[in-house]
Amino acid sequence: MFSLLVFSPDGRYIVAMPLNQSKLVLHETATHTRRTPIARSAHEPVWSNDCHWIYFHDFLAEDQPVYRVSVPDGKLERVAGLQSVQPFDVLDFGSVKSFVYVWSAAADEIQSHLEEMYQVEVSPALISNVTEAVIEEVKAWQSRPLDAVY
Repeated sequence: MFSLLVFSPDGRYIVAMPLNQSKLVLHETATHTRRTPIARSAHEPVWSNDCHWIYFHDFLAEDQPVYRVSVPDGKLERVAGLQSVQPFDVLDFGSVKSFVYVWSAAADEIQSHLEEMYQVEVSPALISNVTEAVIEEVKAWQSRPLDAVY
């Protein structure tokens, strides 16, 4: 049983996450084959625009890293960890969506900022995908009523 199904932008694949979020399962729609590219805690997978990568947040790891896994060969790469991110630098939704920094900035400006400030390499495609995935949630958060303390 799966708690989340995410289609690749080209419709060729579906990445599924079981209820316990212990792995990602990749289903190829044309051949109806399945494989498990990763078997570790995974939260809210996001596809790259070219469908070659799936990004996910390892929420059980101490520094809560973001990884990407290659669809063709299953190679796992660490993209970033949350340990070097300052609280005021990021809107923390507790997921890979946390890496959306400046909503009005272009993806290449955000990429340059991350490289300069945190020595983290993030692709413009990831920044665009994450921004698109969370923009409605951010707008709702920005327009929420504030407590009297503020």
